[in-house]
Amino acid sequence: MHHDSRGHAISTGSAEAARAVDRAIGHLVGRRADVMEAIDAAVAADPGCVMAQALSGLMASGARKASALPLAERALQAVRVTRGASTPREQRYVQVLEHAVARRPGDMVSGYEAILADDPTDLLAAVLAQGELFWTGDMARSAQLSARADAAWHEGIDGYPDWLALRAFDLEEAGDLEAAERLGRESVERDPANLWGAHAVSHVLEMRGDSAGGVRWLDGLHTGWGAGGPMRFHLWWHRCLCHIELGQHERALALHDAWLRNDALPFQRAVPDFYLDVQNTASHLIRLEIAGVDVGDRWQPLAALVEPSWDDLSSPFTTLHVAMILAATGQHGRLATLIRQVETLAAGAPEPIPDDELAGGYRAADTLAAAYREAPAVLRAIAWHRAGRHAEVVAAAAPLRGALWRFGGSHAQRDVLFQLIFDAARRVGDVSLMRAVGEDLERIGFRAPFERTAYRMPDALVG
Repeated sequence: MHHDSRGHAISTGSAEAARAVDRAIGHLVGRRADVMEAIDAAVAADPGCVMAQALSGLMASGARKASALPLAERALQAVRVTRGASTPREQRYVQVLEHAVARRPGDMVSGYEAILADDPTDLLAAVLAQGELFWTGDMARSAQLSARADAAWHEGIDGYPDWLALRAFDLEEAGDLEAAERLGRESVERDPANLWGAHAVSHVLEMRGDSAGGVRWLDGLHTGWGAGGPMRFHLWWHRCLCHIELGQHERALALHDAWLRNDALPFQRAVPDFYLDVQNTASHLIRLEIAGVDVGDRWQPLAALVEPSWDDLSSPFTTLHVAMILAATGQHGRLATLIRQVETLAAGAPEPIPDDELAGGYRAADTLAAAYREAPAVLRAIAWHRAGRHAEVVAAAAPLRGALWRFGGSHAQRDVLFQLIFDAARRVGDVSLMRAVGEDLERIGFRAPFERTAYRMPDALVG
């Protein structure tokens, strides 16, 4: 029996497989590149290693693409065929993989919670749980989960900076910006290459409207991101937002071309339609356009990238951004088809269960279909906004505003949807809706929203 650097048993007779599993977990929780390379090495060294196969399947399901689901199914089948020896913890990861293959995110989170109940310092379970809760909009539950585990953590446990970063992000989304910034900065002080810690602090600065501080923060760190995975491109997206707010549009466009969509970058060339990159690029271009910037022909390459997967209903938040791309490039037929397909999927979802303790009023989606419940209305609003049908966006806005959290993403990411609604309200002169959107943003945690570029009230409408 071998053990990883956090003391968890790895059921394998191969020291090489155990080292590779340990390396893969370290890279995964640290948001570094080469996670799959390490997992593949573990599987090659011992195909019967349950943890290696479970990690392989969970990474495939985490790609949030229908085309990757067979890889997750294959990993699950490999576990069943080899029937390798395993610990109770490893079997729980296999159970989570079963839920992932069945597309039951709620059950996946329950599985991770069970793992953490036995071992609050199982960082892998905490990171994966946060990811599922993030993409189902239930960061309140994520904050509760990390709060329960926090007392068990100390600096002597391997991965402590990554834990600080995870907890910081939970706190930021929960509105405790001061504590989030403190922990996020500490995580980076302990590990300057900690992408998730840098990310948490970037979110704090975005919520405060401190764009100049955001540029300074990220400018001091980006030289250490070389070993980072896709998260480093998302950090460049955060910096682009700062430049938009500062009115530095040419700089934002230059960074877009260098980091958000650049085929010279190996990862973007290898995985051109990675969901986070699609979100980054589409939302950035929309924000620039709302700010009055001509983005040129930058929408067209995005349309080519999503060509093979525009109708992939694996991630509601990604689907919203694909709709932005289809609308921007005049693919009205495809957009109409996408809306119909989403309506069909959402029609099979059960009614949401009320839960007054959560900001949105409902528990996060237990199934993929439930996560798409309110998506058709938002997809139509995206299409209407592009078509200049702003009165229709305004008419639909009241129920949309309360549903946006259910698509997942962070406050900062979902802000683009509020910007679309506010822009439509501004164009038709609906001051009441503009003020209501500002109040929404303040409740979410944005400081002084009307001082931000996208939400400034026109003088003619104030009074």
